[in-house]
Amino acid sequence: MRPDTHFEIEFETSESSDRVVAQLQNAADVLAFAKSKLRPGSELLVACLGHGTDYGNLIFAFDASGSVSLRALEHSGFAVHGVSKEQALEALEYWLPAQERLPSLEWAEE
Repeated sequence: MRPDTHFEIEFETSESSDRVVAQLQNAADVLAFAKSKLRPGSELLVACLGHGTDYGNLIFAFDASGSVSLRALEHSGFAVHGVSKEQALEALEYWLPAQERLPSLEWAEE
């Protein structure tokens, strides 16, 4: 993980108007949150921030059938659609330490 950074997350579901916004200090907490909360009809935004710098964002959008679309926002945007929850969590685990996209997914520039 980058030194002196933290993660801000925003989470919501289509079932509720409640939105969870939290600041987490380490990658393990973000991954545990994602594993416990992500389900069909939910969206999660993870931002890596530190010293006034936004190092990137990873956005998950689960449709009603459980298929996931991912967006990686760096200096430009990249997306991959139709991945499984397991692939999405693998992408998150890969992204958390240095905000890099999982190379095994076919990312398209937006």
